[in-house]
Amino acid sequence: MIKNWNELDLSEELYEPPKEAQDNELEEQKPRESGFFSTLTFQVILCLVIAIILVLMNTFFPSQYHDIDSELKKQIQQDGGFSEDMARWKGQFDSWLNKEKDTPTVVPDTSQPASEAGTEESITAESTAGDAGEKISQQSGEEAAEKAAGGEPNGSDVPENVSLEAFSFDQKIAAPLTSLTVTSEFGARTHPITKEADFHKGTDLAAEEGDDIYAVLSGTVVESEFSEGYGNHIRLRHQDGTESFYAHCSKLLAKEGDQIKQGEVIAKVGSTGTSTGPHLHFGYLIHGKFVDPTAVLEHA
Repeated sequence: MIKNWNELDLSEELYEPPKEAQDNELEEQKPRESGFFSTLTFQVILCLVIAIILVLMNTFFPSQYHDIDSELKKQIQQDGGFSEDMARWKGQFDSWLNKEKDTPTVVPDTSQPASEAGTEESITAESTAGDAGEKISQQSGEEAAEKAAGGEPNGSDVPENVSLEAFSFDQKIAAPLTSLTVTSEFGARTHPITKEADFHKGTDLAAEEGDDIYAVLSGTVVESEFSEGYGNHIRLRHQDGTESFYAHCSKLLAKEGDQIKQGEVIAKVGSTGTSTGPHLHFGYLIHGKFVDPTAVLEHA
């Protein structure tokens, strides 16, 4: 019996939990930690396997890879309006960006002649705009508007990425199709599907499903993908910095980064995207803007 309260030991040792309880708690923590790391390891391995499979498919089966890629993009497009919202936001951003380019805040270099003053849009930092200037002479004003196929839209109707400036083209090209029958010209029109006012940024050529599409000039593939409007499409950048554009393809045979020779088959005719039937939408860009490709097709 304790006779004196001073003899009572109130040290922390009396309040330590039993050793068995501590051991049980540690044993419970180990399975939880083990399960977490097992799940993490499985997820990392799964991602690596999927990445390896995609790389192998793109290397050894490029056609099937692009088919799968296009189908996935189509499914993504069917998202209940999200893609339309993204397209609208992108359009608003591009419009704002172009306005910023058109009204620079920097002080112009007065040492340059007046004829050289102003800004000029380039396709990308890689494009050789200087070489393009040697082969393509630009004109402007009412004369260019009169030569624009499909009507004479006023300035408010012309998209930011379209130029009505006339140009001369002196290169021999390979025909994009074996037969060139124009079904819809470049310029203002009523859209055949939406029935709304529209500006056609290229020339539609009649063709059958699966017909070969040929590169008009040698160049590098800078775009080979699917979009809601143009469907499967390819954009080639040529040595002079200009670009040719091929849309609504059923199959893409060239991928981004490929070096293409003039006359090489790059795709198959189709009706993907917003289209009324199989045909080739052919476009041509100078300094990043679509121009009337009639002068280009005349050299086929």
